[in-house]
Amino acid sequence: MFCTGCGNQSADSSVLCGGCDIAQRRRRDQPSPAASTFHVGQAMQDSAVPEEIRGWCWGAFFMPWIWAIGNKTWIGLLALIPYVNIAMSIWLGMKGREMAWKNNVWESAGHFNRVQRRWTQCGMVVTVVGLIFIFGTD
Repeated sequence: MFCTGCGNQSADSSVLCGGCDIAQRRRRDQPSPAASTFHVGQAMQDSAVPEEIRGWCWGAFFMPWIWAIGNKTWIGLLALIPYVNIAMSIWLGMKGREMAWKNNVWESAGHFNRVQRRWTQCGMVVTVVGLIFIFGTD
């Protein structure tokens, strides 16, 4: 099998390319040698979360339900319920990065961190603009 990103040849059972760490996708007519129902997303869910993924998720904390939709972490939609939203924001802040890693297929940990950094920046901008709007108007 050849990598879809860099073209390097890898073992048929590889989930990530050894050269560029891009997740390898299989065609529907090309089952995995290990199991016929195996796919990259399942491998990401079953594997342990890498250490560089763990940490506080500011994007999920600042914009919980919007971040939840963007990262396919549907439990975050509970933030739309009054009084539950505060607890959900804190919980997503603590566990959001791990859930987002497991719920999506990412090219690499670096790609994941870049996307989450953008969520953090957007969340901070929305929060600052909201605070200026609330306290800056007379």
